[in-house]
Amino acid sequence: MGGGDSGAPGGSSGGAAKAALNKDKYKKGSGGPGKKRWGGSSGDAAIPEDELIDWQVAKIDKIESYQKKKKPIILFFLEEGMDAVDGSREIHDKELAEMAKKGDAVFLLIEHNGDRTPSLDTGSPIPTSKLASPNPAREYKVNKYPSLLVCDYHGNEYHRFDKCPTVKDLKKRLDGLGDAIEAAEQRLRKNVDLAKGQLEKKDYRKFFQSLFTNFKEGIVGLEAQNEGIKIYREVIDTTREEINDILEKRPADGQARLKELSKNFRDTELRKEIDDAIKILK
Repeated sequence: MGGGDSGAPGGSSGGAAKAALNKDKYKKGSGGPGKKRWGGSSGDAAIPEDELIDWQVAKIDKIESYQKKKKPIILFFLEEGMDAVDGSREIHDKELAEMAKKGDAVFLLIEHNGDRTPSLDTGSPIPTSKLASPNPAREYKVNKYPSLLVCDYHGNEYHRFDKCPTVKDLKKRLDGLGDAIEAAEQRLRKNVDLAKGQLEKKDYRKFFQSLFTNFKEGIVGLEAQNEGIKIYREVIDTTREEINDILEKRPADGQARLKELSKNFRDTELRKEIDDAIKILK
């Protein structure tokens, strides 16, 4: 992520964007340069000051401060060559501007990053925050620009616009965000409850299947997902202790136990450790 500490110019926090800009063109209410906007309108017409949204240029070291507000986050991924000033004027509305001013929603500009080099694979299926990534465009799989995402305060995406939304459409998605989060929580909870029952029966294959269904959604921060991650880590840690115990004590059934673990944990980060342990016992 790039940008400075201040919000995008044109919002209540003000601040300069780039030294090369003619700042007089971008004073509040000036309407900016006469280029075509995302929505197709000309930039020549003045935008009323009370309609200008306080967009913040996102910075990775500020993510925690955005999330602490516990408010919806709107992510606006800028196309290549689009300045933060222009981006901050793409959508303007009095009610949305008031939301930003009061802190009822966080409006973040994500500067263009075309790098799609795959992120480091840790081997763990546990999802991580896309918003806290050094390259959110890659993690959110943004391939069309500009794109606007409606997210919860964890950065979980619930709706995406890849063309300029009407203010009415954007407000509709914001108003429905609470219901979307609740639906996601219930969906995750169903699988966690299934996993807990499967773990009690020591049906590890189905246990992992249920949790991986949740993990693959990429959701972070929700209560049910956090509980599933906690249970998963406990099982991994307990099994790692069992592997070490087998290697230390070398019981007669050690090979058989490890091979059974290899089948049950084949889609986890323990697979290689188990296979290495089997080789050691040979």
